[in-house]
Amino acid sequence: MLMIIFGAGASYDSYSTVLPGGGIGGRQNYPERPPLANELFQDLPVFRDQLSKYPEARPLIPLLQSAPDVESMLGSWQDQADDQSLRQLAAIRYYLRDVIYECELQWTLRTRGALNYGTLLDQIRREAKVSIVTFNYDTLIEKALADLRVPIKSLDDYVKDRQFKLFKLHGSTDWVQRATFKGRIQSQEWRSAAEIIGHAPELEQTPNFERHTDRSLPTVLRVPNGQHVQLIPLMPALAVPATGKSRFICPKDHLQSLRDIIPQVRKVLVIGWKAAEQHFLKLLVEGLGETTVKGLIVRGSADGAKETIRSLHDAGIRGDLQADPGGFSDFVIGNRVEAFLSS
Repeated sequence: MLMIIFGAGASYDSYSTVLPGGGIGGRQNYPERPPLANELFQDLPVFRDQLSKYPEARPLIPLLQSAPDVESMLGSWQDQADDQSLRQLAAIRYYLRDVIYECELQWTLRTRGALNYGTLLDQIRREAKVSIVTFNYDTLIEKALADLRVPIKSLDDYVKDRQFKLFKLHGSTDWVQRATFKGRIQSQEWRSAAEIIGHAPELEQTPNFERHTDRSLPTVLRVPNGQHVQLIPLMPALAVPATGKSRFICPKDHLQSLRDIIPQVRKVLVIGWKAAEQHFLKLLVEGLGETTVKGLIVRGSADGAKETIRSLHDAGIRGDLQADPGGFSDFVIGNRVEAFLSS
């Protein structure tokens, strides 16, 4: 079985016509390009417009804009347990959902949806079984699968296709997660994210997920309960990017399906991923056991790929891991996946 692992670098370099960099394809010329972690809070219109909706997050923004490592800073803040920190992190989650949604919308319009994800999936469509793991919140892979007549219309659809299965381990812009009040039942029907953010210290997330493709994601779910209606708060289902603090944000049955599949994996293609998610690396190592895999790492340059290879080896991944010299666009245009699959 082939496993493909996508990180933020894949969506960043997802349009082969305009390569990332300091020239014409750079951030200033294409502000809607799906951002890397360290770009999530840049002072650009597409980011500022979303930030203006969440005042609780504003005190953190100057620090995040100047931080050399956004994920490390967010990780340190998650250790703070005071109520205002919980409101700030809840606001960050709403902001992340909105900014990624808006970037994806504008990026898809700019590119007409002709992205590297679709090209790569077409190049591998003769593979009998493909498991796709992504840590990205965007829905670009779902769109690419739909072009191959693998539509995803519900949460069950992510893992039910016989050939392609998609695992979004850090959540998605179109997922929400049910929450409950600590020790009491909600009676007020909230109509804004601001109300949920304000009550964040009183809320606990549950393992129950909903998928909504409407841009105006609901903030409350009405569930009949005898003669009454129970109101359940809904929060964006995505993980705040934080070094060393990451956890899985996905349905339990998705995670179980992934655990069942990992022992069957024999080839691993990594695109735009640093291999910093220790929770997934542990899952991968435990599932593979003594099995050796053949891997190809695509991360923008040979040096970047070698850095990921070191992280994989340090985690305990066994096998022949090779570094590709280029990025996602260069990889698909050269159709280098063909040689990897036939080796």
